[in-house]
Amino acid sequence: MSRKDDLERNIRESYDLIRKDEEIIRLSDRPREQRRAQREIEELWTLIAGYLAEYRGLVRGALADEIAQIARRLSTLGIELPAARERPPQVPCPYRGLEPFEAEHAACYYGRETMVERLLARVRDSDFVAVVGPSGCGKSSLLRAGLIATLREGALPGRPVPVASPIAI
Repeated sequence: MSRKDDLERNIRESYDLIRKDEEIIRLSDRPREQRRAQREIEELWTLIAGYLAEYRGLVRGALADEIAQIARRLSTLGIELPAARERPPQVPCPYRGLEPFEAEHAACYYGRETMVERLLARVRDSDFVAVVGPSGCGKSSLLRAGLIATLREGALPGRPVPVASPIAI
């Protein structure tokens, strides 16, 4: 597969993700989920700008109308299309490897909403909640990027934000 084919696939997949995120914003009643989707849309448009700049350098004028139309859309978002052949911007990888997620990584801590909601329900009903599991299963991340970040957003008004202190037993 050529670089041109890769770029076309990346642009197409980015558009698909934007459409899905726009649907989340439209249908979701969860502000946190809507904010995450909006941030992702902005990041995807930035990626598309980079892909298109590189693509424009490869195809030498093909799709000029489409690129101009997308450049106008990006401009309304405050994103300027880079010059041809400029490398796409570097976007930080959301995967932290073996590092735990902290509260400031909450935007990248997705796919665990059910666990966070279940833990939030337990905290709502009790003054003490223990999160136990094998080493490396994500207990600290669940507490910090999941529960604490959700509580800081006001999930349980009037309730103090707990201190997460994972203990290895």
